[in-house]
Amino acid sequence: MAKHSEPPETTDPHRLLAEADAAFAAGDHDMGSTLLWQAAECALVNLARKMGRPHDTEGEDLFHFVQWLDEQNGDTQYYGGFVAAELIGDNAKHHYIEREEMDIIRPDVHDFVEFLIAYPVPAKAQ
Repeated sequence: MAKHSEPPETTDPHRLLAEADAAFAAGDHDMGSTLLWQAAECALVNLARKMGRPHDTEGEDLFHFVQWLDEQNGDTQYYGGFVAAELIGDNAKHHYIEREEMDIIRPDVHDFVEFLIAYPVPAKAQ
């Protein structure tokens, strides 16, 4: 699993996505991978907080939150996005994804972050 860090609540996942894209464009695939994971992690933490769900980034809370989201929505869209984001995040340390493969996975992580940001939070959960 990707090394988790506690993104501050005020961190903007869109800013992290833009920084990741800039790093990839500059050829820094390690930094791009790290920032892309951080964008996903930040979006997950922000949504989990809004939903009143556990969101510890050192344990399994985010994984369980993604599973819960899929159960709520009757699909595996969030799990798939989480796996793609973790693959990219792990790649920063282990360098096992070919650049061509990253080019295929990166849009999935962008979509995952956007799905999380756009998730409809019930008024009572906020």
